[in-house]
Amino acid sequence: MATDIRDSLAKQLHGLPAGWRWEWFTDVLDVEGGTQPPASTFVDSEREGYVRLVQIRDFDTDAHRTYIPDSAKWSKCETRDVLIGRYGAALGRICRGLSGAYNVALAKVIPSSHVDVDFVYQLLRSPYFQQPLAAGGARSAQAGFNKGNLAVIPLPIPPLQEQAAIARILGTLDAKIELNRRMSASLEALARTFFRNWFVDFERRQMPSGWTTRPLASLCDYLSRGVGPAYCDTGGVLVLNQKCIRDHRVSAHHARRHNDRKRSTRGRLLRPLDILVNSTGTGTLGRVAQVLELSEPTIVDSHVTVVRPGSEVDPYYLGLELTGRETEIEQLAEGSTGQTELSRASLGAMTIVVPPLSLQAAFGHIAKPLFAQIAKNDRESRALACLRDTLLPKLLAGGVGELRTRGAP
Repeated sequence: MATDIRDSLAKQLHGLPAGWRWEWFTDVLDVEGGTQPPASTFVDSEREGYVRLVQIRDFDTDAHRTYIPDSAKWSKCETRDVLIGRYGAALGRICRGLSGAYNVALAKVIPSSHVDVDFVYQLLRSPYFQQPLAAGGARSAQAGFNKGNLAVIPLPIPPLQEQAAIARILGTLDAKIELNRRMSASLEALARTFFRNWFVDFERRQMPSGWTTRPLASLCDYLSRGVGPAYCDTGGVLVLNQKCIRDHRVSAHHARRHNDRKRSTRGRLLRPLDILVNSTGTGTLGRVAQVLELSEPTIVDSHVTVVRPGSEVDPYYLGLELTGRETEIEQLAEGSTGQTELSRASLGAMTIVVPPLSLQAAFGHIAKPLFAQIAKNDRESRALACLRDTLLPKLLAGGVGELRTRGAP
C-alpha cells in the first residue's frame, strides 16, 4: 500500500486559536498551470476576438501588453484570482488584478469552498508558504514547483469569518498602496505632458534661437558605472541593482547590502536627483530612473550607470529627457544577445537638446513639487508595506482577536 510522505512530517508547527486548523496546501487549494500560445499569434493592441496574454512582467508595467486569439484551450484568470510565479526569480511571487489567458510561468490557485480567495492572497504571501516553497524550489534544477512540492506545505486556516477579517485588514493597506501608485503615475504623466509641451513639440517644429545640442557627458558632473559589490547580510551600505530600476522608478525591494570595509564607497554614494541607467543585458538594459530621495547611504552595482546632472542643466529636465529615451538608449547596446553592454562612452555621446538654463529652471520649478509628492507617496507606501508585512504573520499566528489583545505594532 502506498504511503503518504506527509505521514512522516509534523503538520502542527505551533498552537492555533480555537476553531483554526492546520491543513496541507493540496487539501484546501488546487493549482492550474498556464498555457503558452505561439509567439506568432501575438499582437500588441486590443482587437475583436483577442484576449490579453497575462505574463509576470505585466504585474510590474503595462508597457508590453500582448494579446492573442481567444480560445477555450487557454488557461484563463479573472482579476480576483490568485496566481503564483512558477519559475526562476519569480518563483513564489503572488499576483492578482489582471484578467486574460495566463502563460506557463504562472499557476492559478483554486480555493476549496471553506477558504476565502482574498485570505488566500494574503496567506500565500506569508512565510508560512514562501519559506517552504523557496526551500523546495532551491532543490529543483530549474527552481520551480509541482503539486508534490505543494502537498507537503502546511497552512494555518481559520474559520471563514476570521479569514474575511484578516483579508479586510491587510487589503485596506494594499488598497492604499495601490492608490499611491496610481496617484504617482498620474503625477509623472502630468510632468511628462508639461515637458513635451515646453520642449519636445516645440523642438520638432524648429529649434528656437538660443537652444543648442550637447553630448550628455558634457552636461554631467559624474557619469560612471557602479562598483562590484562585496555583499553582506547586514550593515554596510545599500546597493541597488538592475531589478531596482523599472518604470522610471527606483525601488529598494530587490536591493542588497555592500560591505564598505572590504571595498570603499568613497566618491560612489548616490545623491538625490541622480539618474540611473541599466547598462547590461537584453531586456533590462536601457531602463532609466531618477533618484528622488535617499533614506540611507546607497550605491549601485557595476551593471548600472550613474548620470549626475551638472550646473548647466536642470536635473528635472535631464531626468525626463533620459527617461523618455529608453528605447534609444537600449539601441546603443553592443555585444551579442544576452551579453549586451552599454558603454560609458556610448551613453556619454548621446545628443541632448539644451534649452536656455532659465527656461529649464522655470520648468524645474513646476516639476519639483510633482516629484516631491511622488517621493512622499513612495515613502508612505514603504511604511504601509512594512506595517502590512509585520501584521501578516501576527494575524496568521493568532488571528484578529489576539492582535487586539496584544495591540498592533
